[in-house]
Amino acid sequence: MKKLRATIDPIQEKGKINRELYGQFIEQAGRIVYGGLFVGKDSPIPNEDGVRLDVIQAYRDIQVPLLHWPGGGVADSYHWMDGVGPQEERKPLINRWTHQVEDNSFGTHEFFNLCEALGCEPYLVFNVGSATVRETASWLEYITFDGDTEMTRLRKKNGREKPWRLKYICMGNEWWFYETAQGYAEDYRRYSQFAREYGDNKLVRLLRGPQHFSYEHTDQLAGLVEPGSFDAMTLYQIIPSVPEGGGQSMQGGPIVSGGSVEFTKEEYYAALQNALKIDGSITRHLGILNRRTGNQGVKLAIDEWGTWYRQEKPEELWSMHMTMRDALIAAAVLNIYNQRSKDLLLCSLCMSINALCSILETKGDQLVKTPVYYVFRMYQGHQDAVLVHSFVEEDTVSFQGQELPCVSCSVSKKGETLLATLVNCSLERDYALEIELPHWSCRQCEGEILTGEIHSRNTFDAPCAVLPQAFTDFQIEDGRLRLTLPRASVVSLTLAP
Repeated sequence: MKKLRATIDPIQEKGKINRELYGQFIEQAGRIVYGGLFVGKDSPIPNEDGVRLDVIQAYRDIQVPLLHWPGGGVADSYHWMDGVGPQEERKPLINRWTHQVEDNSFGTHEFFNLCEALGCEPYLVFNVGSATVRETASWLEYITFDGDTEMTRLRKKNGREKPWRLKYICMGNEWWFYETAQGYAEDYRRYSQFAREYGDNKLVRLLRGPQHFSYEHTDQLAGLVEPGSFDAMTLYQIIPSVPEGGGQSMQGGPIVSGGSVEFTKEEYYAALQNALKIDGSITRHLGILNRRTGNQGVKLAIDEWGTWYRQEKPEELWSMHMTMRDALIAAAVLNIYNQRSKDLLLCSLCMSINALCSILETKGDQLVKTPVYYVFRMYQGHQDAVLVHSFVEEDTVSFQGQELPCVSCSVSKKGETLLATLVNCSLERDYALEIELPHWSCRQCEGEILTGEIHSRNTFDAPCAVLPQAFTDFQIEDGRLRLTLPRASVVSLTLAP
């Protein structure tokens, strides 16, 4: 077993980890909302205003801090007026991605009431692809204005007396609809000009940025918008399971290949390789923004991230099943987000239920928590905690001519308690870690571990196949913490003086 040295220094504080880095994305598509989150008030499945109670409880158990809706691609064809008012009078939505007809029974009231019930921030993406500026401005008025207007009267008629709180907004989602960055910049300027703030509701404005490594688009866009007109630029970081340049490209989307359940060791390491590139992508996009805007405080919002594979069922949009592979990758990415928290405004996992990198799967009245869900549960203590200095000696695995780091960590502090999250992404090596704790005396430690064969997953027949277990393979001696970090594992440690 190879030995690695590590250091945790709580005295070296690096700023707060914004809780909204742990957001979730629910898109009005496939079985994410309808059949996943929302079943309707008349469903025999226990619900609150049509939203499944088991989903609400699952969200509460990981303290979901932010919900991103209605898209995604659907945002640029979503017309909010079709989804308010009596259910029987709502206009059906033809989903441009699936050609499904949805009844719009989940709309503005259902979304904002859910956010209130969860105590989380709503994040709206506005339709600039097929909606008018007036439609966008009216939606904001409907949601946030407390005066007497046509829109507020309509809101009250539909059952909501007081306005809701709305923090995050983004103008449009599909930047590749535009032939040039200039086309989007012109629309952003026009739509955001009429996105008014009402009362004490302050809006955080997001500029729709590119995907992955489209640095030229960021460079062009940042030079076309007023530096003070946005608070952050979005970045789309979907993680494929093929080396760069391989696989099949989706229109306007990522490179996809391989299955979510059946995959090779090479496909695992390819996905890990792509996930670890996110750190460098953040650095380069921010460098371009800082140079172009002259604003060293500008941030990124990674509002769509997660693994993306070939669909398991062609008839179900983005249908995939999460395995231990995805838990390891999600944990490694969340460690990156924690370490880069001063550069990030928010992040939202794509998608939350029944699609892509989901934390939950539903079928009828059954609900399954995926291995990715348990990573979010193990990491929830980082939300609004203070990031502190941590270091792990590097060991690598060779893949496609590159050396991939096997071990990552992030550590945060709340009061006198530390939360350390460690990931060993190696499929071949266990590690013996010796962690020094200068300026701090650790006397208590409790741990959890999530591990298993990388193809293992939770199913409706076996919902508890992959669960966190108590982790006790550690010793506190001479001011040091010694532990064994098994291959393919995620470990969380709660340390107290």
